[in-house]
Amino acid sequence: MDTVGYYSDNSKRLDNSFGRGFSAPDQLLCRGLVKTMKTDTIKILDVVALVEAVPEKNLKKGQVGTVVEELTSEVFEVEFSDLQGRTYAQAALQATKLMVLHHEPIVSP
Repeated sequence: MDTVGYYSDNSKRLDNSFGRGFSAPDQLLCRGLVKTMKTDTIKILDVVALVEAVPEKNLKKGQVGTVVEELTSEVFEVEFSDLQGRTYAQAALQATKLMVLHHEPIVSP
């Protein structure tokens, strides 16, 4: 439940209880994900990471895969491979469960 909190500068802010159960890094990841999903369009061959586990495929949060197909505008087929290139899992995943990874600096327009 959300409650209103008062801070030392006498400002009134909404206390969102949603993030209370998460560690600080997870809260940052969730905040970054919201921004990422608004600005990054997932494309075929993008390298992505899971932002939550997919237990039915034995995939843990943070595992890295490659987008191999766009099934709909919000669902992508992602292939997970080991360091030798052997596929160990493949899954159709919602865009909200993925975060695009960048290997080079991002320059803002």
